[in-house]
Amino acid sequence: MPHTNTKYQAAKRRFNLVIKNTTCQVFGPVVKQFDCDFEMLSPSNYLLNARFMYARELNENAELQFLIYFSHLKGSKPIKFLDFKMNICSLLSTSMTVPTIKIIMEETRKTSNLPYECPLKTNFLYHYSNFSIQNSIFKFLTRLCTISKIQLFYEHL
Repeated sequence: MPHTNTKYQAAKRRFNLVIKNTTCQVFGPVVKQFDCDFEMLSPSNYLLNARFMYARELNENAELQFLIYFSHLKGSKPIKFLDFKMNICSLLSTSMTVPTIKIIMEETRKTSNLPYECPLKTNFLYHYSNFSIQNSIFKFLTRLCTISKIQLFYEHL
Protein backbone atom coordinates (compact mmCIF):
# COMPACT_ATOMS: atom_id res chain seq x y z
CA MET A 1 0.00 0.00 0.00
CA PRO A 2 1.55 3.30 -1.03
CA HIS A 3 2.27 5.84 1.68
CA THR A 4 1.26 9.41 1.00
CA ASN A 5 2.21 12.47 2.92
CA THR A 6 -0.88 14.60 3.09
CA LYS A 7 -0.81 17.90 4.89
CA TYR A 8 -3.81 18.92 6.90
CA GLN A 9 -4.35 22.35 8.27
CA ALA A 10 -6.17 22.52 11.55
CA ALA A 11 -9.09 24.88 11.66
CA LYS A 12 -8.31 28.16 13.37
CA ARG A 13 -10.81 28.33 16.14
CA ARG A 14 -11.76 31.76 17.31
CA PHE A 15 -12.74 32.49 20.83
CA ASN A 16 -13.75 35.50 22.81
CA LEU A 17 -12.09 36.35 26.07
CA VAL A 18 -14.94 37.46 28.33
CA ILE A 19 -14.33 38.97 31.75
CA LYS A 20 -17.69 39.04 33.48
CA ASN A 21 -16.81 39.75 37.08
CA THR A 22 -13.74 41.03 38.86
CA THR A 23 -13.07 41.19 42.57
CA CYS A 24 -10.04 42.79 44.19
CA GLN A 25 -9.41 41.71 47.74
CA VAL A 26 -6.45 41.72 50.09
CA PHE A 27 -5.63 38.30 51.52
CA GLY A 28 -2.99 38.07 54.22
CA PRO A 29 -0.63 40.58 55.78
CA VAL A 30 1.77 41.22 52.86
CA VAL A 31 -0.44 43.53 50.78
CA LYS A 32 -1.78 46.58 52.61
CA GLN A 33 -3.97 47.97 49.81
CA PHE A 34 -5.18 46.52 46.51
CA ASP A 35 -7.86 47.75 44.17
CA CYS A 36 -8.47 47.31 40.49
CA ASP A 37 -10.93 47.82 37.68
CA PHE A 38 -11.41 46.39 34.21
CA GLU A 39 -12.73 48.20 31.19
CA MET A 40 -13.93 46.42 28.06
CA LEU A 41 -12.77 48.26 24.93
CA SER A 42 -14.12 45.72 22.44
CA PRO A 43 -14.78 41.98 22.40
CA SER A 44 -11.72 40.14 23.78
CA ASN A 45 -9.95 43.43 24.52
CA TYR A 46 -9.79 44.78 28.08
CA LEU A 47 -7.79 47.27 30.06
CA LEU A 48 -6.74 46.66 33.65
CA ASN A 49 -5.96 49.42 36.10
CA ALA A 50 -4.65 48.29 39.47
CA ARG A 51 -3.14 49.95 42.51
CA PHE A 52 -1.41 48.12 45.34
CA MET A 53 0.76 48.86 48.34
CA TYR A 54 2.84 46.48 50.45
CA ALA A 55 2.54 46.51 54.22
CA ARG A 56 6.31 46.10 54.56
CA GLU A 57 9.37 46.02 52.35
CA LEU A 58 9.61 42.61 50.72
CA ASN A 59 12.90 40.81 51.24
CA GLU A 60 14.84 38.89 48.60
CA ASN A 61 13.04 35.64 49.49
CA ALA A 62 9.57 36.99 48.68
CA GLU A 63 7.65 34.93 46.11
CA LEU A 64 4.68 35.53 43.86
CA GLN A 65 2.29 32.74 42.93
CA PHE A 66 0.06 33.40 39.94
CA LEU A 67 -2.78 30.95 39.30
CA ILE A 68 -5.23 30.88 36.41
CA TYR A 69 -8.23 28.57 36.33
CA PHE A 70 -10.66 28.16 33.46
CA SER A 71 -13.92 26.38 32.89
CA HIS A 72 -16.27 25.97 29.98
CA LEU A 73 -19.21 28.35 29.97
CA LYS A 74 -21.58 25.42 30.36
CA GLY A 75 -20.47 25.20 33.97
CA SER A 76 -17.84 22.50 34.08
CA LYS A 77 -15.55 22.15 37.06
CA PRO A 78 -12.70 24.73 37.00
CA ILE A 79 -9.39 23.39 35.69
CA LYS A 80 -6.03 24.76 36.80
CA PHE A 81 -4.53 26.23 33.67
CA LEU A 82 -1.42 27.99 34.97
CA ASP A 83 0.31 27.75 38.34
CA PHE A 84 3.38 29.94 38.30
CA LYS A 85 5.43 30.56 41.45
CA MET A 86 8.67 32.50 41.37
CA ASN A 87 10.94 34.68 43.42
CA ILE A 88 9.70 38.27 42.94
CA CYS A 89 13.22 39.72 42.63
CA SER A 90 14.11 37.19 39.91
CA LEU A 91 10.84 37.87 38.10
CA LEU A 92 11.53 41.62 38.05
CA SER A 93 15.15 41.38 36.93
CA THR A 94 15.17 38.34 34.59
CA SER A 95 14.04 38.08 31.00
CA MET A 96 11.32 35.42 30.77
CA THR A 97 11.32 32.67 28.13
CA VAL A 98 7.90 31.10 28.81
CA PRO A 99 5.75 32.73 26.08
CA THR A 100 2.70 33.63 28.19
CA ILE A 101 4.79 34.94 31.09
CA LYS A 102 7.01 36.86 28.65
CA ILE A 103 3.97 38.61 27.13
CA ILE A 104 2.63 39.47 30.59
CA MET A 105 6.01 40.82 31.76
CA GLU A 106 6.48 42.90 28.60
CA GLU A 107 3.06 44.48 29.18
CA THR A 108 3.96 44.95 32.86
CA ARG A 109 7.08 46.91 31.86
CA LYS A 110 5.04 49.18 29.58
CA THR A 111 2.15 49.87 31.94
CA SER A 112 3.40 49.74 35.53
CA ASN A 113 5.75 51.59 37.82
CA LEU A 114 7.23 48.37 39.20
CA PRO A 115 11.01 48.55 39.55
CA TYR A 116 13.36 46.34 37.53
CA GLU A 117 14.89 44.99 40.73
CA CYS A 118 14.21 44.61 44.43
CA PRO A 119 13.41 45.87 46.96
CA LEU A 120 9.70 46.50 46.67
CA LYS A 121 9.09 49.35 49.08
CA THR A 122 6.62 49.57 51.91
CA ASN A 123 3.90 52.26 51.81
CA PHE A 124 4.63 53.02 48.14
CA LEU A 125 1.71 52.93 45.72
CA TYR A 126 2.54 50.70 42.77
CA HIS A 127 0.17 50.69 39.82
CA TYR A 128 -0.73 49.25 36.45
CA SER A 129 -2.28 51.77 34.08
CA ASN A 130 -4.08 50.46 31.00
CA PHE A 131 -2.60 46.96 31.12
CA SER A 132 -3.93 45.34 27.94
CA ILE A 133 -5.60 41.94 28.30
CA GLN A 134 -6.46 40.38 24.96
CA ASN A 135 -7.30 36.91 23.73
CA SER A 136 -3.90 36.82 22.02
CA ILE A 137 -2.34 36.25 25.46
CA PHE A 138 -4.40 33.06 25.71
CA LYS A 139 -4.41 32.19 22.01
CA PHE A 140 -4.00 28.50 22.73
CA LEU A 141 -7.45 28.32 24.34
CA THR A 142 -9.86 27.27 21.64
CA ARG A 143 -13.20 27.17 23.40
CA LEU A 144 -15.22 29.64 25.39
CA CYS A 145 -14.02 29.41 28.96
CA THR A 146 -14.47 31.08 32.29
CA ILE A 147 -11.08 32.04 33.71
CA SER A 148 -10.30 32.79 37.35
CA LYS A 149 -7.01 34.38 38.37
CA ILE A 150 -5.49 34.28 41.83
CA GLN A 151 -2.29 35.97 42.97
CA LEU A 152 -0.65 34.97 46.24
CA PHE A 153 2.37 36.65 47.83
CA TYR A 154 4.73 34.79 50.16
CA GLU A 155 7.57 36.05 52.26
CA HIS A 156 9.91 34.05 54.46
CA LEU A 157 10.46 36.06 57.61
